[in-house]
Amino acid sequence: MADEILSAIIQSVATFIVGGLSVYYIKKQLIDNQKTQQRNIDLQWFKEIIFQPNIQRIEDYFKQIFQLIERELEEEHPSPLNLSRSIKSEQAYFREQFLFLIHEVDKNFEIELLNILDDLTDEITSEAGNIDLLVAKDDKERWKSRLKDKVFTSKGAFLYQFFKYKEIK
Repeated sequence: MADEILSAIIQSVATFIVGGLSVYYIKKQLIDNQKTQQRNIDLQWFKEIIFQPNIQRIEDYFKQIFQLIERELEEEHPSPLNLSRSIKSEQAYFREQFLFLIHEVDKNFEIELLNILDDLTDEITSEAGNIDLLVAKDDKERWKSRLKDKVFTSKGAFLYQFFKYKEIK
């Protein structure tokens, strides 16, 4: 008789624990689903308010960088200093017009994007140091092609950051 009562108590306690854990798990799943749903809504807003309206601005920035390179190469005496200044000026303008929006949403994401732009600017500036050594048209074309690859690789990396972005909290 005592064994039956003890067994019934253990069974009741086990049922209570399993029921409690089930309720906890269901509630946790609901909370997690709500957080995921809110995060997805926030990401959608981020895309619609910040990214999509500025796609053309991003395209124009990278196009402008390449045009600055082309214009400098058309000069009779290309100047590394002029090219470097022009690119840095264009980058500063792009930061003002676009990246400040991202700063308000996610500072770490802004830093990732800035690193891509800074790396591109540094690479072009470094390469620009050799611009006055380019004499033959073929040298200029190879140099322009190499820089074009750097610009478009950076553009791809920049846009990819938006594609993989999932950090809004």
